[in-house]
Order: sequence, then C-alpha cells, then structure tokens
Amino acid sequence: MREIQIAKVIVFHSPVLAANYLGHHYIEGQHIFVMTHSPTDMASEKAENLRLRFGENGFVRGYRRRLAEIEMRIYTQCHGIVAPSITSLEAYFEWDTELRREFEKLPVVVVPSGVPSFADVTTQDRDEVRRQLGISPDKLTIGFFGRYHPHKGFDTFLEIVKQCVNEEGLYFVSAGDGPLKPTAGWHNYKDLGWLSTALPDAINAVDVIVAPNKVSYFDLLLLEAMSLGKVIIASNVGGNKTFTTPGIRLVDANDVQAFRDVLLGLKSEYIEQWGSENRELYENKYTIDKFIENHVSFAELVLIG
Repeated sequence: MREIQIAKVIVFHSPVLAANYLGHHYIEGQHIFVMTHSPTDMASEKAENLRLRFGENGFVRGYRRRLAEIEMRIYTQCHGIVAPSITSLEAYFEWDTELRREFEKLPVVVVPSGVPSFADVTTQDRDEVRRQLGISPDKLTIGFFGRYHPHKGFDTFLEIVKQCVNEEGLYFVSAGDGPLKPTAGWHNYKDLGWLSTALPDAINAVDVIVAPNKVSYFDLLLLEAMSLGKVIIASNVGGNKTFTTPGIRLVDANDVQAFRDVLLGLKSEYIEQWGSENRELYENKYTIDKFIENHVSFAELVLIG
C-alpha cells in the first residue's frame, strides 16, 4: 500500500478497486484513473448475467439502476477514464439519457491496446491442424473465438452458420464457453470447446474471423487475429469502429444477411492481400512495444502536461 500511496498517478482496472482506494487510502494530490475492460457499464454487465439466469423482471431492472448510480459516482470522483478507443465507451449508460449525458462529460484518455503476436506462439503447421480437425483444405473456414454470450454475438454467429448450411464452400468452427450453447448436428460446423494453449493454432487454422458483437469494448481477439494475418468481419460497434482497413469489414450488428453476403463475396486473392495488410497494421500499431510506448506517452501527458 505504501508504494501505491506515494505514486502520483494510479490507474485502477476496476471501478470497485478505485472506490475502495478513494474511500480509505487516497492521498491528496494523487491523480486517479479507471481503465474499464467491459463493453458496457459494469451495472449493465452484471444485470445481464442475472437476466440470462432468471429472465427480465423488476428486480433486475432496479438492480441495474441502483448499481449504475453507484458506478457513476465512482467515475465522477476520479480524474478520468482510460480507454483504448473513444468508441469503446459508446454503450456505457446508453440505456439512460441522464446517466449517459453525465458520463459524456467525463475526461477520457485514449491509450491504444497491444498484444503479443500469436504468430510467435503457434506450435503446429496450419495444414496439419486443419487435417486434425477434419477440415477440408478447399473450404473457406470461418471461426468464432471467445465467450458464448449475447454481448459477443455468439447467437448471431450460430444464425450465420444456419443461414449458410447449404453453402458447400464454407465451413465454421467455434472455440470458447459461456451461457449460450453451440448447436449440434450441422455438417458445416464444428465446436472445439474451451481452448487454452491450443487457441493460437486454432485461430491460425481458419481463413476468416467473425466477431458479430452486439457491443464491443476493444476486442483483443481482433489484434491477435491481425497478428496472424487473418481477415476479419465484425459488427460496426464500439471499439471495432477504430479499424477502417479493407481487411476488417464492418457490418451492422445482428444483420445475419450482411455477414453472409460478405462471406460469400470473399475471394482467395482478397483474403491473402487483406490478411497481409492486417498483419502490417498490427506490427505498426498494436504490438506490445507499441502498447508500452502508448503508456509512456500517457504518463508523460499526466505528469508533465
């Protein structure tokens, strides 16, 4: 605690931790920031988890409102919010006009994210992984990787698979876990379950990544996929809006037909070219070294001005 209390700037990665420090340990003159990691305000995320278990009801709505008021008080006590993109926060309190207006007044510092290259941790040849998974080499393979949750759009992904069941050139895989369950019995789809160390190899084995998020903070999966040179089709929401390159195609969230049309329009030469451009974008802006540089710039901004 002593090391924290002598720091001039503290960035908490949880509103709850920030509230505890401000209430019991804060030293006058310190600059306190919160870096959130959720695509929505914390109150909505927790309320959504309850809704998935117990359904929509008055208790869930009241719980979200009370928790949101507490959460907003925490943000207003801090010196600002740190986010990887200004659009990462677009879904925060969007369900309440008054809270949203108050939230938009808060200072936001943008510090772009970065991740280690998945190309450095793949352990198997791409063709061998596809052979092990039983994926024909002539199939355009599309992958969903992440939580099986409505926020991540896993329900939309399953609908995309269903709509493409008669497209013989397409094959779908998913890897993850969550409250939504994968559908069994489709000949064009394989669920890999939860993967840990095998995840980079699985992502490397597909041609296209689909990220049909309903809301999005700043999905690190997209950066990891970019490091492997993958083409990405994502919802035009939240942090996804940061990317404007041809290899990251943005379509309306929930528009299954739009996702299907983009997939059917992909040509092999596009995939190779756009994948290469995505890899180059990653190397120029989203490596770990760039992430460190961005944090140094943030520290200089706060400490030096």
